Amino acid sequence: MRDVLLIIKYLVLINLEEITKMNNKIKILSRMGALLSFAVVMQGLQADEQRGKLQGAGTYIGASVGQATLKPHVVVASSGLDDSSDMGYKIYSGYKYNSKFSVEGFYADMGSAGIHTVSIPKGKVSYKLYGLSGVYTPQITNRLKGVFKLGYAGVNNSATTGIDYRQVNSGTIFGGLGLDYAINSKLSIRGEYEYFDKDIQLLSIGLNWGF
Repeated sequence: MRDVLLIIKYLVLINLEEITKMNNKIKILSRMGALLSFAVVMQGLQADEQRGKLQGAGTYIGASVGQATLKPHVVVASSGLDDSSDMGYKIYSGYKYNSKFSVEGFYADMGSAGIHTVSIPKGKVSYKLYGLSGVYTPQITNRLKGVFKLGYAGVNNSATTGIDYRQVNSGTIFGGLGLDYAINSKLSIRGEYEYFDKDIQLLSIGLNWGF
């Protein structure tokens, strides 16, 4: 009988040891799972933070250069348009209310159109614009956005002395569309087409810097 009790005691001790080992394994696995879950959560938070930097609110500035299409209205019947395109540049600044909506002000030198008359074989009419617009930038991919804008621009013209030029409008409603690609959290490349009037258009590419 004593031997039987010793055997039972031995078996109980073995089972208790196995149970303890199993519990330790479960604890280790639980801890590993908790650490893995924490790492996944932290990675997700970092990704969200990065997306927020690429998309969030704040001020920005930019500059672009491109081709301007210009078609001035010259009163003299014997006049003609020699060159309807020139290199134009634009500087701008804006404020993003959120990842999709912003307000933007700009100044643009569109260059000049080449014209001629009987008395002036090589004349020019230059264009300078300034204005304000609302900008909508929907997300296409993590880094690529569309650019849609609508606003109002003032137009200043000047012509070579002797050119009988008529400025039809001193201001115009304009629209634009393009794409914006984020290089990092602050810098992006923007390409866009802007239509100010049938005689004033700009196709440009430039850099955008956010704060």
